[in-house]
Amino acid sequence: MKINTKELTLVALFLALCIIIPLIFHFFAAGTIFLPMFIPILVSALILRFPYGLVVGVLGPYISSLTTGMPPLFPMAILMSVEGLFMAVVAGYLYRIRKYSAFLSVLFAMILDRMILFVMVISIAPLLGLPPKMFSLISILYSMPGVILQLVLVPYLVATLERSRISLLNY
Repeated sequence: MKINTKELTLVALFLALCIIIPLIFHFFAAGTIFLPMFIPILVSALILRFPYGLVVGVLGPYISSLTTGMPPLFPMAILMSVEGLFMAVVAGYLYRIRKYSAFLSVLFAMILDRMILFVMVISIAPLLGLPPKMFSLISILYSMPGVILQLVLVPYLVATLERSRISLLNY
């Protein structure tokens, strides 16, 4: 695969957005409700070729954790990195290869993400001395506003980028 300077620049931009957007949401105490880091991860997965969106999905939580302390490296950045990996792969594959709409691609990626989160939390909660079933259900229900935000905002942003000169979908 030929490395594209435009894509590398956009990867850097999306990684920076993985730091900046959560900071803004956390300033208003809305970070864990609205899942702001997944917005740049999903947009990058839809407009960048594989594996560039995947890089943003995996590295975004770690870079944010190391630069801002949010999310905490263990266990949240690790969990979010796994979530970002699967979300980027599923959304990118469905949108770019299978030609699903941006909405359906994000919807299926979010459903898979919530399922993966449920399994990961049930697996990790006992290590932290937390009740696994309660913690996993609460985390999924608590983040529903973020799921709705992503289902509305990400397809809109992708459609806007497709109409602009920024789009990488037609090269």
